[in-house]
Order: sequence, then C-alpha cells, then structure tokens
Amino acid sequence: MRARARLCYTTFAPSSHSHSPDAPFQPSNLHRPHHCPSPRHHQYHTMLTSFYSWSIEHIKNVFEAKSERDCLQALEDTFSERLEFTFNGSPLPRVGLQKIVLAMLQSSGFCLNVDWLNAVEVPRDGANRNGMLGGYYIIRNVKKPLPGSTTLACFERHKSVNVVIESESPDPSVDSRRIVKLAIVATDVPVQQSEPPL
Repeated sequence: MRARARLCYTTFAPSSHSHSPDAPFQPSNLHRPHHCPSPRHHQYHTMLTSFYSWSIEHIKNVFEAKSERDCLQALEDTFSERLEFTFNGSPLPRVGLQKIVLAMLQSSGFCLNVDWLNAVEVPRDGANRNGMLGGYYIIRNVKKPLPGSTTLACFERHKSVNVVIESESPDPSVDSRRIVKLAIVATDVPVQQSEPPL
C-alpha cells in the first residue's frame, strides 16, 4: 500500500484592500496546500542480551582461556578500568583480580572449567545497558597445594558474586558493557579423588 502524503490547508484572511470587480478570482490565494512536517521518529535503543547470558559468556572467556594473551583480552572485555573490587571482604585493585585469575589458570595448565548454577539480574533500563547481577558458579580443576604439602591437589572454587554492569559507550548500537563493581565471596573445596579399583 502506497503511503499518502499528508496535506494541510492554510486559510488566509481576506485582504483589507478592496478588490477591483474586474480582477480575476484566485482561490489559490485563500487555500494554499502545503506538506505538514512528519512526526519526529523516536530513537529506539538496541535490546542487548540479558545480564545472565552476558556474564556466562564473559566469565567463561576469562577462566576458560587457553593462553595468557586470551585471558588478558577477556579481562579487558569484561572488567572496567575503573573497577571497584573486593575479594572475601578485602578491597583489591583491578590488577589484583588479574593476578588471581592468571595464577589459577597457570597452575591448572589453562584447563579450568566454569559451571554457572544460578543468577538473579535487575536491569536499570529497557535495553539491558545498565544493571546488576547476583550469581553463583563453580570453577573446576583448580590446582593448589594442600596445607603442609607441596603436592598440587584438585579443588573446586565456589563463588558467589554481586556485580554492577554499565555501558561505557553512549552509542546504543554497541554492546560496551563492563563490570564496574565486583564483590566476590569464594571458598575452595577439595575434590575427593576416587580410589582405583584393586
């Protein structure tokens, strides 16, 4: 169906000057059509993925990286330079998070695995550009020595996280979300090794 142009008619008041009876009548002087301005189109922001989906993807990229370079890039893509970070109640700089992650990856031989269990998210806008998330996940295949031993044992790191996620670019078509606040409560649980059959 072809769109119809909207026409408005403006009526002009008769002139105060008397018209000569011999002057031709010109109706166009009374009713002059013109195009009405189109209503302003509203700019709609692109709907981004949920904060849970975003977190699953980005946290996996961080902890399941297969090289130090990949890990550093994933950290850059996930955490803001102005990150506020606490680990088990102790505030740490952003570089402290980087050291913790790299140490875990290197001791495991870059073989960590992330298993998300649940999360609750609260968007602050209708496009998922800014919001908060609380979640719980397990990092498997963590290697660290047992107390009083130098032999590496296998652990699972259970983590509860509360994060604030914000977009760092004003462009609504770009997913520039980063974690700007991160509070972690974590504990390492030894993995019981099954004994080989006799």
